Amino acid sequence: MPDEENADVELATPAIEAADEPTNDNAHAAGLEAPATEPEAPAEEFDTIELEGKQYQVPKALKPNFMLHADYTQKTQATAATAKELAAEKERLAEQFKASEDELGHRAELRSVKAQIDKYAAYKPEDWAALKAEDPQSWNEHQLYYANLERQQLKLSGAISELETKRTQEAQSTATKRIEETQAHAMKIKGWSPQMDKDVLDFAESKGFDKATIANLMTPAVYDIIRYAKLGEESEKRSKTATLPTPTAQPLTVVGAKKNPSIGFDPATADMETYVSERKKQLERSRR
Repeated sequence: MPDEENADVELATPAIEAADEPTNDNAHAAGLEAPATEPEAPAEEFDTIELEGKQYQVPKALKPNFMLHADYTQKTQATAATAKELAAEKERLAEQFKASEDELGHRAELRSVKAQIDKYAAYKPEDWAALKAEDPQSWNEHQLYYANLERQQLKLSGAISELETKRTQEAQSTATKRIEETQAHAMKIKGWSPQMDKDVLDFAESKGFDKATIANLMTPAVYDIIRYAKLGEESEKRSKTATLPTPTAQPLTVVGAKKNPSIGFDPATADMETYVSERKKQLERSRR
């Protein structure tokens, strides 16, 4: 009976099971793994670029793109500046052409007016007196017309003089601008000095150009052409006058042969007859 009671107790008491705590083996079996540690990304490299006078730090890989953009911007600005200069030059030339046309028109009209005045100048005072006595109205009309011609002559002469003055001032302004641009260009040349300018001008004059022609033609490009021509001529002169150094004659060193005790004479100092005689003796001794 005790065994039956124990059996009932065992049936009545629920079995105590361990909590489901997965072990490492169970985790691997279930396909669960511990999260792997990701490697640290390498630090991004930066480089310095300059845009519009300011420096910026940008990723090194993107630097070519920024530089390409900067180059494009600079070229665009240069193109815009050139286009602006060309537009201004075009406008200036148009005004100059119009002024030239106006001046040509004034001169043609002035020639016509002078031709008519010259015709009136051919009439003598008695001719005018006779015309006045015969036809006072015609005389009066001619007097008025002649006075009008004189007024036109003064007006046209003044307009032409004004256009000439304006053209001269513009030419002087253009020449001054060219000279200033040339001077600014020259001063950027390595080793520039006022003496360099003088040498360049003197060289141009030595080739037959007078000062007025040089001033009218001078531009930065012309300055460089004259300077390079001068340097080239100087280099050519130096190459023609340069002489090769004369080598210093060195005395010949005679290396004497070692004295052969078996020969009994010095081959370096012996004459040919002695040498042959002694050589024969040597050969005879060697045969013995």
